[in-house]
Amino acid sequence: MRFDGSKIIFENCDNAFIKKFGLIECGEMVQNIRSVNNIPFIYDTDQLVSFLSIRKSSFFKMFKEECSNNYVKKVIKKRSGEDRILHEPDALLKQLQSRILRQILSKLPESTICRNFEETTACI
Repeated sequence: MRFDGSKIIFENCDNAFIKKFGLIECGEMVQNIRSVNNIPFIYDTDQLVSFLSIRKSSFFKMFKEECSNNYVKKVIKKRSGEDRILHEPDALLKQLQSRILRQILSKLPESTICRNFEETTACI
């Protein structure tokens, strides 16, 4: 789906969602989610792959294979001289994670329990 001002324009990837809930209820759900956090409404994998701009087959291939195939292993030295092993996401996974972070997670409020990421608080 996309938005044109205050109008919701449903697309082919939204058909299952509309079929299950009906056009009016779908519109209300989407507006409620958008008005609270201004984040995309993602109901199923069709909408998720549309949001991520990735083919559905590529998306499922990432999870069908062993997850370690999506990461590159790197070894760096710690200050102590010991090895630290890093598992860095490959370019595609990093791109998808970044889009989710920027367009969804960064717009959600933090939990009141989570204090470590606030600049003005300390964990001790």
